[in-house]
Amino acid sequence: MFDTVMVAIDGSPYSNEALAAAGGIAAKAGCHVEVVHVHEHDFIPGKSGVALDLERVDDAQALVDKAVESLVADGITAKGRLLRAQTRDVPRAIIDAAKESGADLIIVGRRGLSSLTGMLFGSVSNKIVQVATVPVMVAHWGDPASEIAVDDAARRSALRERDVSTAHLLEQPGTFIR
Repeated sequence: MFDTVMVAIDGSPYSNEALAAAGGIAAKAGCHVEVVHVHEHDFIPGKSGVALDLERVDDAQALVDKAVESLVADGITAKGRLLRAQTRDVPRAIIDAAKESGADLIIVGRRGLSSLTGMLFGSVSNKIVQVATVPVMVAHWGDPASEIAVDDAARRSALRERDVSTAHLLEQPGTFIR
């Protein structure tokens, strides 16, 4: 079904759900996962006239490395890549990276912007859904108040099981992903 799944992460609980979904699909389909994170820099120059990075490069790389290690620990073939783009160009950077790597599916988290914020600025996931030429899966984060505190390995395992079930849905004809 899929040979390469690209998952875009930003370290938020929303992107953790996307990572779990990618792991579940890869476990079921036996495909390769490429983890990407866009290292953003502000497009409005500071007083020095230089556009400022919104995070440190080593922190961004550590985020990608940790995600890849998590997938590999679960027996999934994965690699990571750090992208760089201005804040407004994050969706384009993810779409271009997916084309470059030949990804069959892009998975992103859904931040859940308010109606007004979403209308004014749009969201990365919404823009990717609108522009990407491959299927896009938007993973949603559950209600944090209903979650029970468990260790990371147990939570990852539970999420993986749930997303293996999601992968079964993808095999059904007519499943709407995008």
